[in-house]
Amino acid sequence: MLSVFTPAYDEEQGLERNVRDIMKALEGLDYELFIVDDGSADGTPEICRKLESEDMRVRHLRYENGPSRRENLATSFKQAKGEYVAFIDSDLGEAAHYLPGMAEDLGEYDISMGCRTHPESRIGRSVLRRAYTHLSNGFIRAYFGSRLRDHQCGLKAFRRDVILRLVDEAGYDESGDRGWSWDTEILLRAQRHGYMIREFPVSWVERRGTTVKLNRDWSLLKYVFKLKRIISK
Repeated sequence: MLSVFTPAYDEEQGLERNVRDIMKALEGLDYELFIVDDGSADGTPEICRKLESEDMRVRHLRYENGPSRRENLATSFKQAKGEYVAFIDSDLGEAAHYLPGMAEDLGEYDISMGCRTHPESRIGRSVLRRAYTHLSNGFIRAYFGSRLRDHQCGLKAFRRDVILRLVDEAGYDESGDRGWSWDTEILLRAQRHGYMIREFPVSWVERRGTTVKLNRDWSLLKYVFKLKRIISK
């Protein structure tokens, strides 16, 4: 079974379309789909309950303490019943067609993830965001010695035992300082353990009408020096 998680925070505008895109991509697979509602204050909870009532494979997980960035998403992974655990960000519904192939990858790899900076990737996004993605990932590679091209892509899949171990090690950041750097920390920890990671090229146009913004990338730099000390322990 594949357990898929998609985070949602004030996503009423595009949530239903994105969830239905994910479900369409998973047709024919044994799967469960969790919508992780990170304290939304708009109509997101109502949409989640509607989708949950229509299909028993869909579950709505509501957290009142959000937005927590990745913290509540990571906590939710513990509810996965599948051998494989994937997450796809709320603005990437059209990229859901990669999920079946990612599940196949996990027969050989510990982690499978999209790579926006791969030479063969084609991403429809602003010049500013493309430039910052390349610069921030280059900095992470140089500063931490990471071998990966893209640490922040919102399309990742793990063997369940692997992600649960990494989540347990990373813990829950009550301070909120980690923010969107959760992805980077998890991947750095994975490399320290010697887990096999596959990065593959992706093609998509980032959708408008979501809460995913450039400040996700900028917040990464606020945490990296603290992360260096944490990872070195």
